[in-house]
Amino acid sequence: MENKKKKALVAILTVSSRLLGLLRSLSCAFFFGTSANADLLNYTFGIPNQARKCLEEGTGNLSIISCYKRVGREIVLGNIFSIHLFFLLFIIIFGIPLSYLVLAFSSFDSLLFSKGVLMFFIFLIFLFFYSLSTSISGFLQAEGRAVVANVLPLIQSVLSILFLYAFIKKLDVLSFPLAMTLSSIAFFLGTLLFLMTEKKRIKPIFRLEGKFVKPYLSNLSVLALSVLISFPYFLASSMHQRSTTLFSNAYMLIILPYGFLLALINSFSFPRLARLEGEKRKKELSSSFSLSVFFMLICSAAFFAFGNEICQFLFAYGKYDVKDALMTAKFLKIMIPGAFFLLLFSYFERLMFLDGKEGRVKAALAFQLVFSYLMIFFFKKSIFSGALIYSSSNFLCFLFVVLSYRNSDKVLLKAFFKAVLAALPEIVFSIIYHAEEINMFNYFSSRFLVAPICILIYLPLFLLSLLIWKIFIAEKKSPAEAGPEV
Repeated sequence: MENKKKKALVAILTVSSRLLGLLRSLSCAFFFGTSANADLLNYTFGIPNQARKCLEEGTGNLSIISCYKRVGREIVLGNIFSIHLFFLLFIIIFGIPLSYLVLAFSSFDSLLFSKGVLMFFIFLIFLFFYSLSTSISGFLQAEGRAVVANVLPLIQSVLSILFLYAFIKKLDVLSFPLAMTLSSIAFFLGTLLFLMTEKKRIKPIFRLEGKFVKPYLSNLSVLALSVLISFPYFLASSMHQRSTTLFSNAYMLIILPYGFLLALINSFSFPRLARLEGEKRKKELSSSFSLSVFFMLICSAAFFAFGNEICQFLFAYGKYDVKDALMTAKFLKIMIPGAFFLLLFSYFERLMFLDGKEGRVKAALAFQLVFSYLMIFFFKKSIFSGALIYSSSNFLCFLFVVLSYRNSDKVLLKAFFKAVLAALPEIVFSIIYHAEEINMFNYFSSRFLVAPICILIYLPLFLLSLLIWKIFIAEKKSPAEAGPEV
């Protein structure tokens, strides 16, 4: 019961943090619309933000969880601070040249280019403090304090919105990078203060232990590859007017359920999988994987069916008009398969790390990196180039990993089909709804009436899926409940 309460609390905290992130993006859409400044903001924030998502969703923290018992809490923290000291030195020395390099590939004019260099450098400072804070959060998760680890990012999200509204009138587009950086510094100070006020005092030890550094840097190399892969999405989008902003807003929507789900399984399932063996591990693996697939399928179906309504409800305000909202919906629909395959790949990626097969993950990411850049030449004439590269490269990366992963007992395959069958009502409905090209805004003039009506339409299907899911679970438990044979 206690574990269920913790899961529920972490879920609430994670959803709240994601919704605040959505509010921040909506604020930018309201103030900047699809202007050149908006494109510059989304382009310069896209790469650091991808790194932030990878950090937040556990890429850099698997080594902390796996090494925690072997090396001890003080050494783990000492290594975290030491590694990030080198990261800070890298930003100080190479931050400005790197900012020029990133902007050099874009199509912005000289004035926007200069502004973009400054913005990208500020985002790198934001990334440093956020990375350090999330590493400490990973340490807290390893200690079994997932709730505290998820409270701190929520505070950072609140502060980022407050800073944004405080600066927006005076600093225009520069308000966003400054708001993110100041909130991440507050995020770091909060995590540090929490550690300092604990009963268990921690002495500041700055050292590098090979048995910690090697897996940690190995995980960070995967993060670096993930960030490099995201660059072509934004680069290809920047070649078309307004495309970067439309792509970025659709991207932010499509990863909401993905990020929420990974936050949960990183907080609970993967720490358990690192400890369990035998049948208990198989049971946990089947449960977490089938739930992940089921959750993403129903979210994907909802996005596919109600993409127009969602984007018009969220984005048709301020300088972001209805036509822009409908274009965002088109981007969103193209990216739905990409988000689903990204979830599957991310699950296998973390599973392979736990099984000591990170080499295959890196090979898959290297393959995806090459493919992503090649895809620019195929899709560069399309305004949807970023979205097409996103879905295509995620699919190929997942295909590479799933073909190289050996699961002899078919646990994951069975879990996948169970999830698909449970989500079938939503899948069928979304295909029919989309084929009929129904748009609730054609029938209801009030914008705020559309959202609850869509929820009411979708709710019976969701409840039906939950019923199917419960039947599957009951069938699975029935032999055990029958008792041993005599």
